[in-house]
Amino acid sequence: MIDPSLAACYTNIIQAGTELLTWYNAQPVISREASALELWHMKRMNEILLNYLQHRKEGSEEYWSVVRANYILKCDVFARIHYGQSWHALASIIYGHEYAESLRDEYHILSKEYPEVFRKYYTWQFNRKANKSKTFVIGDIHGTYRALLQCLERAGFNYEKDHLISLGDICDRGPDTKDCIDELLKIKNLTLVLGNHDFMALNWMETGTPDEVWLKKGGEATINSYGFEVPQHHISLLRNALPYYIQKNKLFVHAGIELNKKLHLQDTKVFLSDRTLATQVTKLFYNGNASQSTFTTFDEVYIGHTISPFFKPLQAGEVWMMDTGAGMKEGVLSMMNIVTKEIFSSDLIGDLYP
Repeated sequence: MIDPSLAACYTNIIQAGTELLTWYNAQPVISREASALELWHMKRMNEILLNYLQHRKEGSEEYWSVVRANYILKCDVFARIHYGQSWHALASIIYGHEYAESLRDEYHILSKEYPEVFRKYYTWQFNRKANKSKTFVIGDIHGTYRALLQCLERAGFNYEKDHLISLGDICDRGPDTKDCIDELLKIKNLTLVLGNHDFMALNWMETGTPDEVWLKKGGEATINSYGFEVPQHHISLLRNALPYYIQKNKLFVHAGIELNKKLHLQDTKVFLSDRTLATQVTKLFYNGNASQSTFTTFDEVYIGHTISPFFKPLQAGEVWMMDTGAGMKEGVLSMMNIVTKEIFSSDLIGDLYP
């Protein structure tokens, strides 16, 4: 049976070789002809290593000596930056640490000897990664335009390619609701989940009559940000907001859901304001069992509405609490890459709005 750590390294090697071939096939014909023989060797080395890993050795000791001397330098070395030390770990497991160290030295010699080849490959790899779209989720914005700009900038958000999922409550409390919506409308791939503050603000936008409860909860700031007129496309954005959003078994909802009940049978009020799930998540976190339980059948659940302890995104089970208090002076606004889980937060709201 193959050592799992060895198999994992080998998987990276195969992927590296595949990417190298993709890069090679994109090169001009003249350059490709000059490299054809080397690429044939790379492919053959992959086949030989696979046989070795599966304990089906072939060839003499002299033959294996040639394999050891050429394998990594001819293939995986080109993906070293992308896969870190995986090639070194593989060499250490198969041939021992001393030999792996000698390969590291040869790698540096090779990179100096053929700098143009390395530069072309890494430039292609960087551009390929840069062109890949990313998906982010952002918590309750609450009219804090300066915080929104900071989060988008710090995340390196691409307005044309990336996808932003807002958990709602764009409106109220902060002074810049209009500017926040203007900015969000610049994003090509925006998904807005309706928040309870957005719901109340939309009622005022459509009727012209502010609700007294809404005014006490920060609605006056939204009215002041618009002045005398609300643009129709702002109204349309809130009117078309979703009660919840599902992407690849990941649920995005403003406040929460009723557990053990199908979503389509639940009242919209639950999605907008129910704190039951958030309360359970917080309790689990404080009990020190954050990773030991699940609440739903979803792979991941993202909620806002209830401010996370310590003003930073909190995870318990499959649930992420993303409201980090942007509606308060002592809070911040946070957004997160849902794949890497990298978090990007603004400065303190009190510092952005003294």
